[in-house]
Amino acid sequence: MHFDVAKINAIHLMNLTSALINRLTALKSLLDLGDMELVSVAASRLNEHQQEPAISEIQAALGDHRYADAARMIDKLLSDGTRLAQWIDPEIALLEAEYELLSTELTDLEVEQAELGHLLTCYQAAFHESLGDRLARLLKLRMRKLLRESKSKPEKKSSYEQAKKDFEDFEREQETRREKDARTAWNLSEAEQKELKRLFRQGSKLCHPDLVAAQHKEPASRMFMELRKAYDDGDLLHVRHLVERCEAGLFDSIQSDSNQSERKKQRLRAQIAGIREALDRVRQDIQTIQESNTYQLMTQQPDWEEFFAQQAELLDQEIELLSTELERDHEDGI
Repeated sequence: MHFDVAKINAIHLMNLTSALINRLTALKSLLDLGDMELVSVAASRLNEHQQEPAISEIQAALGDHRYADAARMIDKLLSDGTRLAQWIDPEIALLEAEYELLSTELTDLEVEQAELGHLLTCYQAAFHESLGDRLARLLKLRMRKLLRESKSKPEKKSSYEQAKKDFEDFEREQETRREKDARTAWNLSEAEQKELKRLFRQGSKLCHPDLVAAQHKEPASRMFMELRKAYDDGDLLHVRHLVERCEAGLFDSIQSDSNQSERKKQRLRAQIAGIREALDRVRQDIQTIQESNTYQLMTQQPDWEEFFAQQAELLDQEIELLSTELERDHEDGI
């Protein structure tokens, strides 16, 4: 199957913008290098031009894995567009392709981290709803038992003080948890949850502090934190609003930097280094979550309701045992 030269000759009907030339040059460089992973990323950036027959032919060739044909088509397209005097530095094209790949990976990891965090919050909310009152009662009974024992056994006093602290700390934490747990109830349909995830991913790429120009890092950080909180709260309207603000051009991305070749390459390299550091950070955060006791316990119990019911039964048995001991001690005048 050969590419249609007649369609390629439609170049005179196209508007070869600087952005399109950059994308075609990047794609050709990656094809020459044989980096197919980056080729797919660079090719996706042509989607907005796919109504052009020449671009459609290139994408079709890539879809059929006819990479040599695609490379020849790009050469033809660019050579026929020599009326544009601007020279595109192939190193910039490669750096931009690397930036695009890494920024997409960072966004995907941010979404994964947010989803893991929300899942843990949901688990903890369900845990405390099912077992919180029982745990509070058990801690109070232990404190009472140790208080009685400490009256006849001074060496038990420190144990009583610790039990009292544990109970009081748990009571305070319970109030904070109730406020936090209330935010886990998103009350969103399945379609709305999918939209929330899609918008969060889109917004993350627009306002992530490691994906904007240096002068915008501070406001972008604030915006990203607000976006993350809105996602955690399941506030679809607020997430949508924040994404709309970002799309309005609130922050300039790396692509809007100076057109001067060397300065642009320096900024791209610095931005890529920053993204790689951010990737390491987010990967470490995800690993920390996955290695936590709560996450391990959660993943080992696919049926949360059944697990909580089993734990409730064990707690009830211990509560009954302690209550019986306290009643017996009371009857014995201890």
